[in-house]
Amino acid sequence: MRSKKWMGAALVALLLASGAALPVPGVEAKTSADFTDLKDLDEATKAKFDALISAGIFDGVSEGEFGLEEEMNRAQFAKVAALIFNLKVDQNVKTSSFSDVKSDDAANGYALPYIEAIKKAGITDGMGDGKFNPAGDVSKEQLAAFLVKGLGMKNEAEKTPGVKDETVSDWAKNYVALAIEKKLMANGEDGTFGGQETATRELLVIGSYEAKETYEEIKAAESPTPTPTPTPTPTPIYVPPVSTVPTITGDVIDKGDVAGSTIITYTPSPNNHLLYVVQDTAFVTPYVNTYSPSNAQPYNEEGYLTGLVVGQHIGLYEVSSSNIIVKFVDVTVTDSDIASSEVEPELPAEEPEQPGGSDDPEGSDVPEGSDVPEGSDESQGSDEPEVQP
Repeated sequence: MRSKKWMGAALVALLLASGAALPVPGVEAKTSADFTDLKDLDEATKAKFDALISAGIFDGVSEGEFGLEEEMNRAQFAKVAALIFNLKVDQNVKTSSFSDVKSDDAANGYALPYIEAIKKAGITDGMGDGKFNPAGDVSKEQLAAFLVKGLGMKNEAEKTPGVKDETVSDWAKNYVALAIEKKLMANGEDGTFGGQETATRELLVIGSYEAKETYEEIKAAESPTPTPTPTPTPTPIYVPPVSTVPTITGDVIDKGDVAGSTIITYTPSPNNHLLYVVQDTAFVTPYVNTYSPSNAQPYNEEGYLTGLVVGQHIGLYEVSSSNIIVKFVDVTVTDSDIASSEVEPELPAEEPEQPGGSDDPEGSDVPEGSDVPEGSDESQGSDEPEVQP
């Protein structure tokens, strides 16, 4: 695609030759109507000139004259070629590699840096014998070769079948064929290229306009309006649901045995233990696999919680041996959970009285009809009759 991109560069070069100018801000752009030698052109051709003149690419050779038949010399072309192909030009160079190019040449000395630039770029090797011939004319076939080489298409030209045109020198037939194929230049009205004829400004304008149109089409095809790259949707990362620990259920606190005390009645599972925190505000239920808070205190089952106030919250944590919370409950302290005075221990219940009275109640009288004789001891009595000797 490199060769196609250089078409636009070739166009600019041709437009800058002899009389090329840039528009000046605030100055009305010229048209073909400002030049007397353009008045007889057909409307289609005038439109091409107007496009290049109004853009400031081309200007006349003098006031009111465009110079259709003016010629372009090799020094002028060297500058044009260096500009269109964006070559690096060393303006400080004062000595040329060509013996006939001198910096003190009043007519063409200005072109010395440009001539050196196109030589270095491989666009020209001069006319032979170490000469460039800066004042010499540029023929149409030379122009075709210069443009093709400047576009970096020399190898492609060598593979292109040459034109069968006797007006073109043998050495230039491949270059002319490719220049015509790429629409950089065209044949004349008689169907021949006229390769050894001198290139005129009229040829430059017409060829440049066609090259410009072709270049813009190629550029548009190569550089379509970019479609915004959609922002890729990131792959969702699985986040497992977060759940809270189970709740300790049942009555977990009760009033203690000491005034103002409260006891915890919940018993944790084996290998777990209880921690608690007392605060004035409600607790947030902890999540699974979280550690107990740093201010949690172990609960002594034989002790009491004292100093509690109705409305306070007890956060009760059942935790594993590694202090991972297993269960939790937030208990709001009520009046019934705090002992108001010391609680007396309950006494055992009295046994009920047996029916019929005591076997030997103290101070009781011997009932009438007793077998025990009056005044005798009960222990001395016997049911056995006394044995006589």
